[in-house]
Amino acid sequence: MARKFKDRYTKKEKHEEGKKWKIVGRFPEFKNADELRNMLVDDDENDVKVHRHYKNDVFVVKMRKKSYRLKRDESEKLQN
Repeated sequence: MARKFKDRYTKKEKHEEGKKWKIVGRFPEFKNADELRNMLVDDDENDVKVHRHYKNDVFVVKMRKKSYRLKRDESEKLQN
């Protein structure tokens, strides 16, 4: 019997690394990291996220320019 999902595994998309994230804060508790993230999200020019480091058990707030992501999305739409 043939596999139903064979095409899904043969089509591989090339992964491109995005712009690097800049660390803007380290906190021992998520609550503090989330407060900083909420303050930084309001400017609409940056992508902001909270990442947990399991090894050190700290929460890291990371930020990068949103314009890079928007330019990449626009170029992908033009190619399709």
